[in-house]
Parts: sequence; structure tokens; C-alpha cells
Amino acid sequence: MNSPFNEKRYKELLEGLEISEVSFSYVKRSCEVFRLDSFYYSKEFLYDEYQIDSIKRERLRDLSSSILSFGAYSLNNFVEYRDRGIPFIRGVNLKNGILDFNDIIFIDEDAHRLLWKSEVTPQTILLSMSGTIGDVAIAMPDYTYPMNSNQDIAKIRINDKVNTYYVYTFLLSRYGQNYLKREARGSVQQHVFLSQMEDFNIPLPSASFQKQVEKIVLSAHYNLSKSNTLFSELQDLIMGGLGLNNWQLRNGQVNVKSLKESFLSSGRLDAEHYQVKYDELEERIKTVPYKTIAEIQQFNARGVQPDYVEDGNVSVVNSKHILEDGLDYDNFERATEAFWSSYERAHIEYGDILIYTTGANIGRTQAYLKHNHALASNHVNILRVNGVNPIYLSLVLNSPIGRMQTEKFCTGSAQAEIYPNDIEKFIVPILDEATQETIALKVLECFAMKTDSKRLLNIAKEAVEIAISENEGKAMQFIKENENSKSFLNKIV
Repeated sequence: MNSPFNEKRYKELLEGLEISEVSFSYVKRSCEVFRLDSFYYSKEFLYDEYQIDSIKRERLRDLSSSILSFGAYSLNNFVEYRDRGIPFIRGVNLKNGILDFNDIIFIDEDAHRLLWKSEVTPQTILLSMSGTIGDVAIAMPDYTYPMNSNQDIAKIRINDKVNTYYVYTFLLSRYGQNYLKREARGSVQQHVFLSQMEDFNIPLPSASFQKQVEKIVLSAHYNLSKSNTLFSELQDLIMGGLGLNNWQLRNGQVNVKSLKESFLSSGRLDAEHYQVKYDELEERIKTVPYKTIAEIQQFNARGVQPDYVEDGNVSVVNSKHILEDGLDYDNFERATEAFWSSYERAHIEYGDILIYTTGANIGRTQAYLKHNHALASNHVNILRVNGVNPIYLSLVLNSPIGRMQTEKFCTGSAQAEIYPNDIEKFIVPILDEATQETIALKVLECFAMKTDSKRLLNIAKEAVEIAISENEGKAMQFIKENENSKSFLNKIV
């Protein structure tokens, strides 16, 4: 075996101590670039290597049909980003094991042809090579293609010796993540290179176990995809209720307002605030029962600038955590209970409506659907309401109904801002209670499906880890005991 790990010596001499003992010959052969730093030879990494070397395995280069990156960095000079076109994946789009299309950018056909080495095809494993090392995703067959990616992402295409979804799950597992942590180089910005990836040892369990992992991963993807589809349909339902699904703006570009109708009532003199489309939207909303936010708000304020700590037990929601289709619960920042206790005005409660208030995605809105202690940062607005279902209202505010009013009331030239005193001027349709409740329950259903998707992906990862550290039989038993569990639902609503 390649590993210098001696399990008996570990237990007798080194257990409980931050010490590793390796031979110089192992140091010379173990890494592509000569490494003497203690991090590379930490006990955790050596023990992982020992376990993998104890079972059947092959190098990633022998299990892949290709491992490609981007090509020459100078090609960036020929790429212009577009508002629409061919999706162009960056490291920020690889989150929690999935390809996240929030904040996706686009390139045109010419750039796509030029960047042929970085094309993403179905069942390509995507792995972050720079910056945040270890982010992994897989291009699912039901995505819309063509698709491309930038210079920080490796594209791994697996051959028929091994199951693609199994390799993807292994890279997501503790063993795969430790490989990537161990091999990362660089002091300012970390990198993992293709030549290092090619040398990764991939354990090879039975084909039936690999197929079982694939089944769980695809079930997780199905739940996530179904959730996204339902969420989109709910927004269409609200827009359709106002006759706005196929809304075409009138051609007139001039809107005449008296001084009383403009500056004296709003304090605004900019033409953007008085565009015809905003009057049209208001007219449509007023065809059904409606209210201003001011009439239904119980609390409407921004959060505070937190003191972040790595191991805090209180979640902190930043604007970057407010996505198009939910909150990024897995990546909240952390603060202490003491800080939370000191800033009651920034406390987030279950059902609070959180609004992205500063920057590129101003107006994004989501309801907080957990009961854990959480704080809002200073660029997140907390809206708490009475007399209307907050989950229903969050969907309304995240739809074009809310986004257009954000455009109307936002301020700032260098960076867009929306403030509580402007949010309270929004008008919103107040559908009947039964309809609000139905929509809110559907939103919770979306949240439950997303939660179950994450649960299933974690089961797949843990099963792979058990198969490596113990055996396949125990891994299959773990899957059998956990795959169809629904107890997680009790923690959601």
C-alpha cells in the first residue's frame, strides 16, 4: 500500500496527539510537488489514504474519458457576458452539491464555440479548482443545453468503468473533500490542478452499490426539480390572477404628472419613478382587494451589522442568502447567542419576510421557514405583517408585482437601495384567505421537497463513507433504514 499509516502505531503512540510519522521515501513519492508542511501529513488525511488503499480502487485518470478545464486564460478577452443566451457556470453556481442557476450569467454562440474545452454536457461532473476548493455538482440530463463554464471549473467525464453518480457522490463525501483540501495549493488563493485530480484514488464498490447511490442522487434531483417547477407555477398563478401573465406594456413613453401628483407627494423628480408601466401595474392591482404594506405591517426595519464568528450557534442571514427560489439555509453566517440577545430589533421569527435591500439583486424576497434563532444583517429588511399570510405575501413581493415596485421606489446611483419607508408604500393584492392559505401550503411543500432533496443527498454521501470505512453491507443497511424516512417533515412546518 502507498500509505505510510500504521494503525497499531497510531493507537499505541499517537492517539490524542497532533503528530504524524511518515518516512522520507513516502514524502518523496506521495505528492506531485515536494511537500513538507504538517497539514499535508495530518492524521486525518493519512488515515483516509490508509482506508482507501485497503480496498479496491483506481486512479481518476483511468476512470475518466476526459478531465478538462478552460484552455488559455487569454480567451477571457474574447468573452462578453449577456443578459440571455448560453448559461455560463461560475464557481458561485456550485452550491451544496448542486448546480444553482441563481445569479447565472450568459455568453453568446460565438463565445461558446471558442470555449469548446469548457462546454458542459449531460452527466459532466463539475469541480471548483480555484477559490472555494471542493464545490462539486453534476450536470443533470434534464437541464437545458448547450451550457459552458469558466476557467475555475474542471469538467470530469466518466467512462463506463464506473458509475458517474457514484464518483460525483464520492467527491462530495468526506473522503473526496479531504482529498481536495489536502491537495490545495496557494497562500492567497487556493488551487487544485488537473494533474492532481487525475491522481485521485477512487474506491470501487460493487456495481449494485454504485447503482443504489445513483438512484438516491436522482431521487434527490427529482425532488429539487419538482420544487423549482412548483415554485415557478405559484408565481404564475398570482400574476395570472391579476391578468398579468401575458402583460404587454403600452407603447407610450411619456407620462405627464402635475407637481401635486409628483414631487409634492413623492419627493422624487427622476423620470424613472414615473414610468407608465408603474401606473399600469397599480391599475391592475387595484382591480382586486389590495392594501399598502403600511396598512398591514407590524414591523418593518433593516437588521444590524453582525459580529461574525465561525462556531456561533445563531444564524445570520445576509442578502446573498436570499435566492430566487428560497433562502440558502445551508450557508448562513454565524454569530453568538450574546450578540443575538443584544439586538432584538434584528431578530428573525418564523414567517418573517426577508427582503434583499442593497446591490445587484435588490427586491428579492423570501419568507423565513425555520424556528431557529436567526439575525438579519444590515442589508436585509425584516417585514412582519398582520392580517395577511406572510408566506403568500413573500411570494407576491418576489414576483414582478414586488420587483417592479422595487424598481419604482429604489434610490442610489452607484448602488441601488430600497429602504423600509419605501417598502411600506408598496401596494399588494390581498386574495381571499382560502387562496392565501392554499398558496402558502404549496410554498411549504416546495420547502419540504428541497429539504428532502438535501436529506437524500446526505444519505448517499454517508452511505459511500460507510462503505469505505466499514463495508458495503453496513452501507446498504444504512440506506434501507433511512432512504424512505419521512420524520424530517415534522421539523419543517
